[in-house]
Amino acid sequence: MSVEIPIKKNTCDKYINEAIKLQELGYIDEAIDDLLIAKSLNPRVIEIGKTLANIYLKSGSPQLALDELRIIWLQNPNNEEVILEIASLYKKAKNLQKSSEFYDRALQLNPSNQDVLKIYGDLLYEQKDYDKSVKIFERLKYLQVDNPEVLLSLADSYLKLNRNIKAIEYLKIAFKISPHLRKLRMQLAKVYIKEELFEGGLKLLLDLQSEQELSLDECLLMIDAYTGQKNYQKAQEIISNCKETFPEKSVFLKKSIELKKCLRLDDEIMNDYHFLLEQEKSLENIQSYCAYLESRDNYQELQKVLTDISFNKETSAWANLKLAFLCKLDDPNYALDCLNKAIVFYKDDEDLHLLKGEILISLNHYAKASQWFEQLKNKFPGSEYDYKLQELIEKDKSYKETFLILKKAKASLESGYYKKALRYYEEMVEKVPDNKDWLEQLASLYSYDTNYILAMESYEKALLYAKQEEKEELYENQILLSTLYDDFSKSIELIEELETCTSLKFHQKLQKIKAYRHLLAERARDTEFFSSLLLEHQKQEKISLQLEDSLVCGYSYLYLGSHLLNVDEWVSGATRMFQKVISRVSDLKLHPFAYEGLYLVALLNSNNQDLIAILREWIKVDTREKTKDLYLHELLRLKLYKEGLLFLQDEIKENPSDLKWRVYKFNFMSMSWALLDKKHLRINQCLNQYMDKCAKSGGKDALAYFDLGMAYLIFTTSRPSAEILSRAQEALKKSIRLDSTLIDLHEYMLYCFDYEGKLEKIRPEWVSSKKKTYLEKVISMNPIADKLLMKLGLLCLNQSNDHESGRRYLQKAITINPELKEIDFYLANHFFKEELFKSSYHHYLKFIENAIPLVEWEQVKNNMQRII
Repeated sequence: MSVEIPIKKNTCDKYINEAIKLQELGYIDEAIDDLLIAKSLNPRVIEIGKTLANIYLKSGSPQLALDELRIIWLQNPNNEEVILEIASLYKKAKNLQKSSEFYDRALQLNPSNQDVLKIYGDLLYEQKDYDKSVKIFERLKYLQVDNPEVLLSLADSYLKLNRNIKAIEYLKIAFKISPHLRKLRMQLAKVYIKEELFEGGLKLLLDLQSEQELSLDECLLMIDAYTGQKNYQKAQEIISNCKETFPEKSVFLKKSIELKKCLRLDDEIMNDYHFLLEQEKSLENIQSYCAYLESRDNYQELQKVLTDISFNKETSAWANLKLAFLCKLDDPNYALDCLNKAIVFYKDDEDLHLLKGEILISLNHYAKASQWFEQLKNKFPGSEYDYKLQELIEKDKSYKETFLILKKAKASLESGYYKKALRYYEEMVEKVPDNKDWLEQLASLYSYDTNYILAMESYEKALLYAKQEEKEELYENQILLSTLYDDFSKSIELIEELETCTSLKFHQKLQKIKAYRHLLAERARDTEFFSSLLLEHQKQEKISLQLEDSLVCGYSYLYLGSHLLNVDEWVSGATRMFQKVISRVSDLKLHPFAYEGLYLVALLNSNNQDLIAILREWIKVDTREKTKDLYLHELLRLKLYKEGLLFLQDEIKENPSDLKWRVYKFNFMSMSWALLDKKHLRINQCLNQYMDKCAKSGGKDALAYFDLGMAYLIFTTSRPSAEILSRAQEALKKSIRLDSTLIDLHEYMLYCFDYEGKLEKIRPEWVSSKKKTYLEKVISMNPIADKLLMKLGLLCLNQSNDHESGRRYLQKAITINPELKEIDFYLANHFFKEELFKSSYHHYLKFIENAIPLVEWEQVKNNMQRII
């Protein structure tokens, strides 16, 4: 019969107190012995375990302390203090997952513990579990409404989830609470730059710089902002200065490489990468270099780099994996060897194991492949490997048959023989009907061949085999194609299908409104339907926090309201929406579209005096070519030559190889000189300057010769001469020989034919015939030269016996480059002359969806009124 012996509490206390004294005197082992005796007397006294854990911790044994605390926790699962101590120890030990588990337990006991919410949120963020960190910081936000640090943490998490609008929203709130908090302003600048709102980000950074020297991260952001603005010179200045200030040289070398990629300085980029890898041979740097080599199709150097990598297991495994993918078609044996090495490291990646099976089949090792798939059944249960094996064998037979065809197809594409490539891809898709990439390429070739129906069919088939993340691009291509071919009902159907896969982006919402505008013009549905669409956009704008919805509503007024409402209603509605967007300085990314909307409102409402004021503001926030083009057109119309020349001076300095701005410069100079008495003296001086520039370059500057040739043609157009024509032709031909990559040079050779026509006073048909012969020759060598195709198409349209070819060339050009909106103007004018008024009206509508020069608008307006 056992008898329970009562233990007096003061006995335990005696040992605990004795242990604490021994610990203070440095007798750790003796202190632990006393505590273990106390624990044996009463194992459920929490104080004993906590004191023991504290001694273990101070004596440098955190694992023993953790074990002790876990025993206490198992006995007392609701003791918040013990749970938090365990969580803290796991955090110190860098076991973030376990630490998170215990902080979560603590919050279950005390959901409003603000300190724990902050620590737990930070831990989740560190583990990249941003969905959970958002939820925790949202809880903390309600407990600490005015704490900018919490809002900053919340914004950081939203940023990592690419929910940038939400991040900006919280950063703005924090900014109002604490406008001088430096790290908050830096984060806001970071978001602006990420959202390509470079001006807003740069302003914040310059303000920070005015207060004190920028930190390393702030300097890197400023480089990104200037690079985004294409102010490469300023970005390079900062890089050069920072290299002297900060010890982290490799960071700025990486930025320098990114900058040179924008400027396409390939030789310098290669040298910089070699230097970077000498300084810091990390996996990240190697991956960046390999991605660059792959983008330049430099597979020889890529294979060499990958073969030489061997400085740690992870890097070697990644290199072998990359080599396996790179060589699986050309050298499957080598690819298999590389893959076997990679699989040792990536042992749980099912796709890589499946790839090994594919390579074994491609080598005709069917027995080995069968054994390999048997092993995979055990390793990855649940997958139907018997079916996959059979499917791969069948597919492999088809792929082997198409392998030589694929080589021929690629060679044809590279050589510009698109008809041949089309036939090869048709043959390949017939043999292998489920290759998404081949179907997409086939659709692209059908589009180039202006075969709308077959292009759309191929895109639809490609969609069946596309991954979820690949579908948006395929839908985009179909929507664009259906719009180009005036199939607006199909455009809307596709946009609605896309909407089921993902939320629509701004340009997709706009595309939908444009398509509905065409259906409204056709009266495809009753007026009530379109009025309800307009009303829906107005309602959405009122309830939405997104400025994008205000912009969409503005365009809804412009595209639909201009047909449905009286002038005052749609003009005031659209203007109000666009001005609302412009008034928000923080959302600069949307400003170009708002200014374009304002310009269109002024144009359609005949407020011609407002156009230049709008353009002057618009050009400050929009770097697109079409905006600059429009601005220069308006300056020419208003004879503001000095303003135009000042603008072009900066533009040519920033984009020296863009020939359009150089030609604009000559036109502005010529027209400004027309007002002077000594015009011919100025012309001679200028021509002498260009001749000197050519001579100083040693005959090697293509742009100098281009300038000389175009100056001859434009400056002497009122008094042409055979000698000047000969000099101009010689200069332009030399420019083409010096730089064959500048395809646009051929476009300006056409000026010679026009000049010759004035000289000889010959019939326009002869000039057109010579131009056509020249363009056909150049296009045969450059079949995707979009602007040359457009010029050829326009020439054919103007010839009475070649309209079909003209339409075909124009359709090819706009398929290659949908930004060539003037093609709609040419086609609309052509259909108008042919009295095909429905087609003409749709093309005029497409043309005026974008901002156009006033002169062209007057013609469009007159013709559209006559059609109606």
